[in-house]
Amino acid sequence: MSETQSSDSDSGSDVVVTGGSTSKRKAKGKERARSKSRSLTPPPEMSREQRDLLRNIVRETLGARDRDRTPSPPLDPDLSTDTIVFDPEVQAIINAANAGAKPSESNPISHSNETIEIFVHWKPHPRDEQGRKRTDIFKLNRTDTFRELFEAVAEDQSLLLENLRLSHNNIRIFPSVTPATLRIWDEADLEACDKTTWEFLHANPHKAGHNGSAIEIASDSEEEEEDEELLQSDAGDDDDETLKLVLRSSKTVGNDITLTVRPTTTCGAIVQAFLKKAGLAGQYGKPAGSTTKRGRGRKSAVASDKNPQLSIDGDRIDHGVPISEMDLDSGDVVDVVGL
Repeated sequence: MSETQSSDSDSGSDVVVTGGSTSKRKAKGKERARSKSRSLTPPPEMSREQRDLLRNIVRETLGARDRDRTPSPPLDPDLSTDTIVFDPEVQAIINAANAGAKPSESNPISHSNETIEIFVHWKPHPRDEQGRKRTDIFKLNRTDTFRELFEAVAEDQSLLLENLRLSHNNIRIFPSVTPATLRIWDEADLEACDKTTWEFLHANPHKAGHNGSAIEIASDSEEEEEDEELLQSDAGDDDDETLKLVLRSSKTVGNDITLTVRPTTTCGAIVQAFLKKAGLAGQYGKPAGSTTKRGRGRKSAVASDKNPQLSIDGDRIDHGVPISEMDLDSGDVVDVVGL
């Protein structure tokens, strides 16, 4: 580098630099290079052998390999997970898969029978008085679908297949499902019903165990052969001549029973119909005869402990009293005491 300086002091200190610009640019370039942020170096790419090995390990562990698919060729014994160093993320996946595979060695599939028993419990509509519950037993292979079972139940109940509903633990199942999918190893209980019942029970879950249908008592009778008619409804009767009563007792808490009666029906007939509807008829005999004149039995003879009677406003009503004398409205709640 050569410099030329003027001798004239008045002209100032003018400096002419020749060949010095290159070194200055280099210095500035180095400073800029230092100010740059460091770039992240991507992890090394896995080799094809490592990817294939990892894929096979996951498939074998999770059981995702299809049975009908041709098995993959055996792995090269030289390729071992003990000699391969994976990325931390990949190693975490392998460890989790191996940990989940250990319990599978004691999987009940290998110890239980291939054929299992399915108990199908038919559930009628809660408002169907003629509906009957029944239980059928079917044998099924664990790996087979439920299609044949669906068809058998639909045929027994005279239903179309699309109108049948089957559920396991309150969860609907479909014909394409297998027992293995539901983790059924030996036996299981399924509930079956038609489409209408299924929709009703899900729309009214609180009525699933309650038959809220009304039963009509046509007349009072002391004949045994006519007692069964107390639970039968007469659709031809005029609704204006009937009265709906809600009966409750200490033995039917949360399951009140609705009866549709005529004004001439006696209280004893109502009690008898209530006992049959509640499933308590076998525990009690026929209601005892009237002990007083018609009217409220406020001062009647002391009833025995097992003498079911209607109780209105705290008063026990004699069995021979017509319900029309009680001045009740449709929908009133009447207690049954003496149970």
